[in-house]
Amino acid sequence: DGPVNCEMSRWTEWSMCSATCGGGTQERTRPVLVAPANGGLPCPPSQFSKACGTQPCPDGPVNCEMSRWTEWSMCSATCGGGTQERTRPVLVAPANGGLPCPPSQFSKACGTQPCPDGPVNCE
Repeated sequence: DGPVNCEMSRWTEWSMCSATCGGGTQERTRPVLVAPANGGLPCPPSQFSKACGTQPCPDGPVNCEMSRWTEWSMCSATCGGGTQERTRPVLVAPANGGLPCPPSQFSKACGTQPCPDGPVNCE
């Protein structure tokens, strides 16, 4: 058989930065689809890194930062009382005496109408 050249897939998206300040890295990869054989062209690098989060970390207090609220979840019950929830993840955790994070989860009542007593006929 003749030479088989290396074939690579497309690059993945960049990973999250490993640090928000003080210096971190981001990586992306591309897996080998076909390994070289019989003297074919070798594979180029399959991983690439770059610097990120290079701004200095603050010495003073760091206040909590929250993302936006998610949409309300489906109600946990259609009758008899259920709950709906929504959340908002923490983007930046407080540090060095910064302001704490407010609640990241909120619930409310839903499906409060009484359930039918007898069998329900589906039509």
